[in-house]
Amino acid sequence: TRKMHMPWPRLHGIKDYTGMANLLDEFPEIRCTANFSPGLLAQLESLCAGETDTLQDLCRREVTSLTDDERERLITNLFYAHPDSQIGAFPRFRELREIRRYGKAFTPQDLVDLETVANLSWFHGTLFEKDEELQEWRTRGRGFTVQDRDRVLDKQIEVVRGIIPHWKALQERIEISVSPYYHPIVPLLCSFESARPGLPHSQLPDPQPGLREDALVHIRRAVEMGEKTFGRKPHGVWPSEGSVSEETCRLLAEAGFQWAATDEEIVKHSTDHADIHRAYRLGDLSLLFRDQALSNLVSFTYKTWTPRAAAEDFCRRVEAAPDGAVVSVILDGENPWEHFIGGGVEFLRALYGRLSGHPRIRTATMSEAAKSPARTLDRLFPGSWINRNFGVWVGHPEDVRGWNLLGRVRDDLRKSGGSPLAWESLYAAEGSDWFWWFGEDFSSALDAEFDALFRLHLANVYRADQRDVPPEMLRPIKRNFVRDLVRPPWAILNVELDGERSD
Repeated sequence: TRKMHMPWPRLHGIKDYTGMANLLDEFPEIRCTANFSPGLLAQLESLCAGETDTLQDLCRREVTSLTDDERERLITNLFYAHPDSQIGAFPRFRELREIRRYGKAFTPQDLVDLETVANLSWFHGTLFEKDEELQEWRTRGRGFTVQDRDRVLDKQIEVVRGIIPHWKALQERIEISVSPYYHPIVPLLCSFESARPGLPHSQLPDPQPGLREDALVHIRRAVEMGEKTFGRKPHGVWPSEGSVSEETCRLLAEAGFQWAATDEEIVKHSTDHADIHRAYRLGDLSLLFRDQALSNLVSFTYKTWTPRAAAEDFCRRVEAAPDGAVVSVILDGENPWEHFIGGGVEFLRALYGRLSGHPRIRTATMSEAAKSPARTLDRLFPGSWINRNFGVWVGHPEDVRGWNLLGRVRDDLRKSGGSPLAWESLYAAEGSDWFWWFGEDFSSALDAEFDALFRLHLANVYRADQRDVPPEMLRPIKRNFVRDLVRPPWAILNVELDGERSD
């Protein structure tokens, strides 16, 4: 349909994909690597070309013309925002949340205000600092007109249009790497048996040798998309979810990648002499391994600290490594900051400020780090950066059913030849995020929609060639589970006994 079903490329685009580049502008001494999923780049390009997402379209509708279902869908989706750093930052947004919480009806003015403040809340903090129009809207806070709302939506696209040119201009000191095209778990495409070492007792999907050909497509197209978008052939790759195997690394090297990165647990299970603070070689590919403790402090723990204390602790931990050590800090660049005070801006400024001109720490791109003295690896344990296995994507009966369904569709497509659109629909269904939501590992309010979208991609393989859709595509894969109230600990508590309810 050329229509994005969900708004995340647009909303995350105006948030941290913009803000991280803005912050790097402020600290010209900082060198680092930014990784992009080609599937995201394609959607950003679509937005720049005038294509839209369904929430964007709903927001532009005359509020009195919405059906009850459209109205409810609009309201529900606009409240998918962080309760503190986004909803809490706008008094009118908080007020509208209370109206909804108590089941009161929204007036037309309430709806226009909600559409405006909800979309405003996604702009990165650095944009509010320098854009007078954004400042005026935030100061006014309520009583917005339809023209105000539409101007906010227009400004979002203006910001989105600047994302790729901005990162392209930063390339003299910021390396751009990519992930395989639709973000698949490449080791699983190569062979489901790659999951066996980490999941020795799990049922695996039926073998699908043809998926290895698709792995090559995702890898080669990632190289092409990186070069087309940024004007330079990418030297490095962050395999989706840090997922690696020996065969995956061979395919990456054959495609021209010089380095790949994954989690420290992989190297610890690959050799008896693991040192996470150095580069390794596996055949023609350099491998760098994520410092798990330091990366997770940034992702999950420093949000509860003052920015200054967090930045100082980070530097102390890096300083503890010996001279010449390579400390790889790798995390999702768009996920943690909304949990920080001020959206992470104060922390990153404090951190970049301390790292700039530091007497012992030198920031580097991954390509620079990969050129440091390396140790040879004789074998590589297959796994991801989550529990050093592929359990999230293949360890549950729902995952198995999803893969078997995909395998059947691919076999039908191979036999029929298939149009380019049919193959594109299949490749899209091979992305990791559909399987992320199958099973009991992770859940969200959108589980049913992700399930439906996965099966829609598979159904479109048949529709693209005017063939009947098998009835299995119409049956949900996801089941409802009764979930335990107990969750395993995920961070060290940093408790201040001040007698106040401060968190």
